[in-house]
Amino acid sequence: MKTRKNTITAVFLISVLVMLTACFSAKSKLDSLVSAKKYNEAIQYYLEKKDDISRDEAKESFTKALDQMYQDYLKGKVEINDIANYLNDLEKLNSGEIYEYGRNTYLKVYAVEKSKEAFVDAEFAYKDGQYERAIGLYKQVVSDDTNYEIAQKNIAECIKEYKKLKVAEAEEFAHNGDYKNPIQLLRQVASLIGDDSEINSLIVSYQSKLEEQVVSNAESLINEGKYDEAIELINENQDAFSDSKKFEEAKNTITEKVVEKELSDSKVAGLISDGMFEKALESINSIKEKYPDSKLIEKTYKDAAEQYVKQELAKIEELMSKSDYDAAYDECEKALEKVPDSEEIKSKMAYAGERKPTDLMDRFLAVNAESGAEVIKINKENTFTDKSNVKYSKNALDYEFCGAWFRIERVANAEFKLDKKYKSLRTAAVLACSLKKDDKAYIRIYGDNKLLVKKKIDNHTTADNIIEVDVSNVEILKIEISYTAPTMNSIAVVNSKLDKK
Repeated sequence: MKTRKNTITAVFLISVLVMLTACFSAKSKLDSLVSAKKYNEAIQYYLEKKDDISRDEAKESFTKALDQMYQDYLKGKVEINDIANYLNDLEKLNSGEIYEYGRNTYLKVYAVEKSKEAFVDAEFAYKDGQYERAIGLYKQVVSDDTNYEIAQKNIAECIKEYKKLKVAEAEEFAHNGDYKNPIQLLRQVASLIGDDSEINSLIVSYQSKLEEQVVSNAESLINEGKYDEAIELINENQDAFSDSKKFEEAKNTITEKVVEKELSDSKVAGLISDGMFEKALESINSIKEKYPDSKLIEKTYKDAAEQYVKQELAKIEELMSKSDYDAAYDECEKALEKVPDSEEIKSKMAYAGERKPTDLMDRFLAVNAESGAEVIKINKENTFTDKSNVKYSKNALDYEFCGAWFRIERVANAEFKLDKKYKSLRTAAVLACSLKKDDKAYIRIYGDNKLLVKKKIDNHTTADNIIEVDVSNVEILKIEISYTAPTMNSIAVVNSKLDKK
């Protein structure tokens, strides 16, 4: 039994050894074909013996073949078409990895081909003095190209000559007072040749001169009164400044000078010294709209606004001391149009607003009229004109009476909801047409159906004849107009105000 086991083991080992020997012999033969540069025979041999050669071994051999072909190409022993044809033959191996390696080898060859073409063109450009073109072409020469070292040497020579020409060209522009073109020209040089201390120094120098030139030209425009053009010049030449900080500084300088001139032209200082703050602020705000970031306009506005607010507060206080909160509120409103950021005026306006009279028409409830009469609320669409040709467009009621055959009394009234929130009513009545002899008209005011006041209306009655009534305990107010005449007429209740408690 033991003898039989040993025999089986020996047979197995011999089989493995035979297989390894066959594989080793196949790989060695493939390598020898590649080393001998018999590339097509190597492909054919692999196809016959691929069962004895692994994919990794095949990849190692054929990539070596491709590397050899590339080196022979660089030495001029192999043409690009030879490599292209070999790449086609490699497709027979049905190996994506080997084919991809071959494709990359071909791309390297193609790059060298283009490099050689670029070198030839660069040489012609160099001889013709076309240094910019020559530099660009020499830079396309790759390190595997045998012309690479010559290209690098010629680049240095071209840069030297190119710089000399462009610096002279820039100096010619600058000599004629043009600093913008030299900067653009030298920036193009820098983009082509890379970082260069001489070029960088010249750019900085011309940049400084251009900045001064732009600011100087802007100041000349200011002196000519061409303020918008001065600001526009600065904005259009932002690229003329070496950095954004310098641009902002120049822009601020020009802006302040423009503001200074506009303030002078508007005689703002004189208006302020004469106490004409409203006119001064109108001019300041007009300039402020154009130059909102100006420190000078901000300071001038602040000084004028402080004095104006002080003046207005005195007026407002005086009006409120007389309990004329309506006028005080209007004065605050007017002042805030000039100084919208004044917290003091806003505070006074809020105080006056809480106490100012309410328009009676805001409390309008209902109307009631006999036949031949009508009551209409006045608004902008149906303004009332009295017999003195004074017009009323709000806070008024028009009591219209039609003509009649006889001199009979007609009555109309309107009701208002007060809810006992007000202490007094101030109102007046006016005629649209004069009354004739024996015509009669009256205004009667009721509080919760109790007669509070009765006044006769005649041809001498005007809006200045104020009727003041205590309404402190009134929930529903009623204003009644009676008219006794054969002719048509209109009587309006105008300027009616309710004073708050």
